Amino acid sequence: MASNFKTYLTDRDYEVLDALVKTPLDARQLLSMSRCFARPFTHERLVRRRMTQLVTSGFLKCYQYATRGAGALNYYKPTKQGYQIMQGSKCQLPPRSYFAAVSMSMQEHTRSLSDFIVKTHVAASEQGIRLNGFYRENGLQLTLGKRSLQPDCAFQLLDDSNQAYNYLVEIDCGSEPVRSTKHRESLEQKIRFYDEYQDKTRKRFRVLVLFSKPSVRMTHFCEMAHELVRNPRRHLFYAGLLSSYLQNCDAIRSPIFVDRHLNTQALVPCSPARPGGRSPSSNRRDLLVSAASVW
Repeated sequence: MASNFKTYLTDRDYEVLDALVKTPLDARQLLSMSRCFARPFTHERLVRRRMTQLVTSGFLKCYQYATRGAGALNYYKPTKQGYQIMQGSKCQLPPRSYFAAVSMSMQEHTRSLSDFIVKTHVAASEQGIRLNGFYRENGLQLTLGKRSLQPDCAFQLLDDSNQAYNYLVEIDCGSEPVRSTKHRESLEQKIRFYDEYQDKTRKRFRVLVLFSKPSVRMTHFCEMAHELVRNPRRHLFYAGLLSSYLQNCDAIRSPIFVDRHLNTQALVPCSPARPGGRSPSSNRRDLLVSAASVW
């Protein structure tokens, strides 16, 4: 329930709400994401102070991740009021679970996905690449007959020549088997689904599969994708370590992924500088604006 405490929303508050509509974020993640804002936060303490005010006013809800050791890590999600401010008072609300605390079984996945989303927005901003048509987790449903699949997120990157690169994202925390089983979702099932879905649509896309821990799972995944994808000229899947992506200073243009042929790939290939091209900071306010669907 909202308090009588009045908070007048600033332009930066709207950018905060827009970011939190995309994914739950803690103060550290919000501080990083604010590098895309017109007026970034300068310290994590200032982030926490403003989030407390927005929680008190009923725009946000504060929850805690389960953490080891001393100190609890708070994260923030929009309330229905906060969501409707960004999406419109007559918008269709997401399911109740969207506004609730993240379940214990999903906390590692949610934090990993949020780290990826923040890094992608910030890296795109710094490279002058427009991020378009973003879908949050479970916000996009792909359908093949009676089967469906909801990627962890989806987006489009547009370089300075307006070349589009469409991506669907899967964060792998090792919780599902590699090979198919009757009763559990598996990486094999996802490979088969996305391969068939590419047959159905004319729009070319890539599926980013980011592994949260170094292991042989990534090798097994690439081998299986090489085996199962039917068109020998179709790359379709890019695999990589989440930690390598998060630590790379040029994550968008660095070849830190491998395709099913084990060739290195970047999200957006490097291209020669163009005269009169956009500067990396020219589109920062555009990056958090939800655009029309590209899917």
